[in-house]
Amino acid sequence: MQKESRPAKVSRQNGAAATQNVRKSSMARGDKGGKKDKDSGRKKKGKGKRNKKEDRFGNVYDRRKGTWTERDKAEEEFGKRIMDVISKDRVTAELAVMNFSGKKGPPFRVAPTVVKFFMRLKEMFNGSYRFVAGIVKNLLEPQEIYCPTYSTARKLAELYIGTERGAKIMSDALNMEDALFAEMKRFADLCVPHDIEDAGLMTARSVPDMSGGRPRRVAVDCSGQTVTSPGAWMLRKWGGNSGKFVHQHALVDVDSMEVIAFLTSSDEVGDAKVLPLLLEAAYRSGHNIVTVFADTSYDSFDNWDAVTGYGADFVVNLRNNPRKGLRSFERNAEIRIIEAIGYDMWSVFFGYGRRWMVEVFFSVLKKVFGDGVRAHTFAMISKCMDLKYEMYCERNAILRKHLGTVA
Repeated sequence: MQKESRPAKVSRQNGAAATQNVRKSSMARGDKGGKKDKDSGRKKKGKGKRNKKEDRFGNVYDRRKGTWTERDKAEEEFGKRIMDVISKDRVTAELAVMNFSGKKGPPFRVAPTVVKFFMRLKEMFNGSYRFVAGIVKNLLEPQEIYCPTYSTARKLAELYIGTERGAKIMSDALNMEDALFAEMKRFADLCVPHDIEDAGLMTARSVPDMSGGRPRRVAVDCSGQTVTSPGAWMLRKWGGNSGKFVHQHALVDVDSMEVIAFLTSSDEVGDAKVLPLLLEAAYRSGHNIVTVFADTSYDSFDNWDAVTGYGADFVVNLRNNPRKGLRSFERNAEIRIIEAIGYDMWSVFFGYGRRWMVEVFFSVLKKVFGDGVRAHTFAMISKCMDLKYEMYCERNAILRKHLGTVA
């Protein structure tokens, strides 16, 4: 009987070489040496593939789905509104008021509307007068409107923008011809009391109430503003207070993101000192404020007197270990409530988390209109900030109209 042939004995070296060739061929085919791929940790735990639409609590990430089209339309309309500020009829009406019969000297050629249009584009692009001069010239020449040089626009801005002279010219032109100057006179001036230190470095503005007396919940806060004038820090460091570094204070409606009142001050003015001024400006403009949210820096007896004096609720984050005093009984009641129910329950019950909307407002203002101001004097810095707030109000009104949230 014939014996079966056995395979030749493979040496240890030949076996290692054969195993290496098999691994190489397997890697060429795509599998990792013939071994099974390791399961991910997520797959081992039975969670499956990651859900990118919801978080682990089941909350949908994209909650604003369906509004982006309306937001795009609102931004487009706002861009058109920037260009519609100026027209041949408006400029002609203002020049007719300025060049009245009997005027001595050469006639005026630049209207306040042109100067304001110049500054609005400057703040929109966060550029200089030289940069904007070319854009303005190309936009005004087809309409046969005289365009001033950048140096002339800079000088006339101090003369016309935010002054009684410029406002009077615009109002007189409105009486001559219906040129829709209503949006140009949006803000009301507020006289700053002289008993406050550094009062000369403060300007206050308020937006008239257009909601028909709707109860408003507002939040107040402060934010720094970058000043990009060359050599500003050297003047501040070695030349004393030059007014080159400013703070912006705002009173914002937390439900509609509308600006109620705003104020520009030097950086030496504390946050707590400006709240009575903002409230006075808001109530003079007809706003019905029922609640004021503020952080710890506004916890002072003067602010408690100012807020409660108008009949509003003051929801403020009290200082650590607050002490009761005879000056404010409302503050004493607030301290007793926090001691009874705790800070967490107090913040939820009184809605202190809504104060964060004023931080959102400052973020939007700086991202859309820039966080810097190109100006050398405090007066021009204040006027530039006024224009930023004015454009924010126009943009917010257009956005709320397209989203259907107009009160």
